[in-house]
Amino acid sequence: MRDQYMAHVTKMLSFGGAPPQAALRDAKGGAGVETALAKASQSVTERRNPESIYHLEATSEFEKSLPLVRFGSFLDAVHSPRVAELNVTNPSYFPAMLQAIRGRTLRRCTLICATTF
Repeated sequence: MRDQYMAHVTKMLSFGGAPPQAALRDAKGGAGVETALAKASQSVTERRNPESIYHLEATSEFEKSLPLVRFGSFLDAVHSPRVAELNVTNPSYFPAMLQAIRGRTLRRCTLICATTF
């Protein structure tokens, strides 16, 4: 199944104009990011417990925990009102996302692949 998925993503990237080797590299890179995010995600069973998905955190603390993410700028860009606190349903997800991106040499196409497929 994974090989079929990889072939599909490679083919779609090729349709977008990527040379075959670049398409395969980006498909593998995107799959690596997806795998890291899946490992950091909570299972359906874990999410059934309200205590496992209710983690109020001050917005300022959330921003401090993710130094590469300008959360306030994001809220401004989407015209969202400022909020004092957030429910971070899966506290390990965002750090894992940053680690997945930081730990790889990713091209823009790889990131698009990881967020599209």
